[in-house]
Amino acid sequence: MTTKEIVDFLENNHVIDIVEYDKPANWINYGIIGTATTSRHISMLIDEFKDTFGKGKIGIDGENSTWAIITVNNIMIHIFVQETREYYTLDDLWRKNKIDFMNSKIFD
Repeated sequence: MTTKEIVDFLENNHVIDIVEYDKPANWINYGIIGTATTSRHISMLIDEFKDTFGKGKIGIDGENSTWAIITVNNIMIHIFVQETREYYTLDDLWRKNKIDFMNSKIFD
């Protein structure tokens, strides 16, 4: 699985303002942040993510919330509704590590 596959999945499911980060924290190799329209959109997205990428490989927190975290091996994905993303400003914390790694292979 590549980060490109994850980003393509998010784009195909109408997640907007997707930003990718390299090593945003000591314990995370790659980070992706995106914006969903509503908490229901986030819930639907998580269900689709499980169906697409497998239930056993991922961790999920905030399934019925305005902010969900999905972890896949060494990738952490944050999906917010706009207001929550603006409030917590995670982008500001991770911005120094923003990169374009759309084609990098994370794991087989």
